[in-house]
Amino acid sequence: MTMRLSGPGAGYGRLWVLICLTILAGADRAHAMGYIVTRIADNSEKFTTFVEPGGVAGVTINEAGTVAFYARVTGGAGIFSGSGGPTTTIAGTSGPYNRFTRDGFMIPLVDQTIPAINDAGRVTFFAQLDGGGTGIFSVLGGATATIAQSSGPFSSFSVNPSINGGGTVAFIGILDSSPQGVFTGSGGGTTTIADTSGSFQSFGANATIPAINDAGQTAFIATQDGGAGSGIFRSTGGLPTTIAHSTAQFQFFGSAPSINNSGVVAFSATLDNATIGIFTGSGGPTATYVDSTGGFQSFGSPAINDAGTVAFLGVLDGANGVGIFTGPNTILHKVIKTGDALDDSTVTGILSFLRIGINEHGQIAFAVVLMDGRQGIFRADPDFDNDDVADVIDNCPDMDNPGQEDADGDGIGDDCDACPNDPDNDADGDGVCGDVDNCPAVANANQADGDGDGLGDACDICNGNDATGDTDGDGVCDAVDECPGADDALDANGNGTPDCLEAPPAPQDNPGGCCAPGVFPMVGLIVPLLLTGWKLRYRSRHHRGRRINGDSD
Repeated sequence: MTMRLSGPGAGYGRLWVLICLTILAGADRAHAMGYIVTRIADNSEKFTTFVEPGGVAGVTINEAGTVAFYARVTGGAGIFSGSGGPTTTIAGTSGPYNRFTRDGFMIPLVDQTIPAINDAGRVTFFAQLDGGGTGIFSVLGGATATIAQSSGPFSSFSVNPSINGGGTVAFIGILDSSPQGVFTGSGGGTTTIADTSGSFQSFGANATIPAINDAGQTAFIATQDGGAGSGIFRSTGGLPTTIAHSTAQFQFFGSAPSINNSGVVAFSATLDNATIGIFTGSGGPTATYVDSTGGFQSFGSPAINDAGTVAFLGVLDGANGVGIFTGPNTILHKVIKTGDALDDSTVTGILSFLRIGINEHGQIAFAVVLMDGRQGIFRADPDFDNDDVADVIDNCPDMDNPGQEDADGDGIGDDCDACPNDPDNDADGDGVCGDVDNCPAVANANQADGDGDGLGDACDICNGNDATGDTDGDGVCDAVDECPGADDALDANGNGTPDCLEAPPAPQDNPGGCCAPGVFPMVGLIVPLLLTGWKLRYRSRHHRGRRINGDSD
């Protein structure tokens, strides 16, 4: 195993941790997933600790790679989020909240909330209020929604809610009327998913965590009435689906199942034969993801994403430590483990890994203790090709290309782009890139070009006629065009002969002048009329004059 690490320097920096073990077996080559690790926060500056006595330093992650966590600061505590730069305060004890923990079974042990974050950045958590009482809350952009509060129909809550993409929160609560149950809400009332007024006796201890997916399906652990056993169930409020049950091969269940958007539930359990493992199921037969028969001794709670990848905390056999893994192979599937170099130190303990610890990009959030005394919260970004570029931003995630060159700007790196100079990436799907395809919009894998004009026969309207094509663009190839340079379809007089083949009209005298066609006929008509009118007026005046003269005689 080789590990390359360049320190982040001062400030928030990135940690580039590359776990790049390569195993060669004959002609086959397998390699461990590389991870680029980003420090989200540590307790060397702003934060003093991420875990309370008896608590769990739970961290959760959303699709953007933003991590939510609980931490103590000087003079108080709060809920925070971060993605590698400055952290954001979601809620703190300087506001309406008194604390984000509650007393455990023994003082000074406490149950601390594990905040959950959705893709929109909304964070949900448990808190005790300054004025008394407790509640489940969610915050987005500084605006708080009260999901449920002990001043209402509830008397108490478990400290670990979950949240889905739509902002619906799932939690375990106890009603004033005594029934305990699993409930959901988003700030406008709550919905009962399951409670002890039915066939269930209880829903686990204070740290039990339900899980909810975007469809509103909620997964939870419960004990049934009358000694009927316990199991993992999934429900939206109606008749629950049994995922796994203690009457069928399982003996005990972990406290925190995880569910993906396909309704597949991942959970930890102990089988009747004492084998411990991580299992998955959706209502039919369950599948073993990993168990204690191969390299592992025990497991923490798992997390599953929509791709079906399960990440989990595993305790290794013997004195081999504890770590976070994504599969049964303790070498190939390792994310981080005790003894690994990290952040200019060495991992000495894993503080936690929980049910919302992996996102759809395979990014994993976790908390560790380092040899130099620090606690830290980190995010591991998969780097399958080990090129120091995380898969989530790598334009060739399966091929080593640290330069990320992309000549055609299509988001696919040149090293893995079948058409590095064609942004449309062979739009016609004929296996010939558009930048060299003689028919880029028409499939023609053989690229036949009978007349050698550079246009493939499949899209050449003048195929085989000539190499010049249709220069006047009238749809008639030059070789048979009656009117090369003009449109053969124009026929103004409708006689069936294209205008370009018609003889031009005979020229006229003085075209456009006074004697243009149509002018002489008008002149011949108007002039005689004008002369006739003048003669009539003259004769009338002449006769009137003679009569006047006659009267004077």
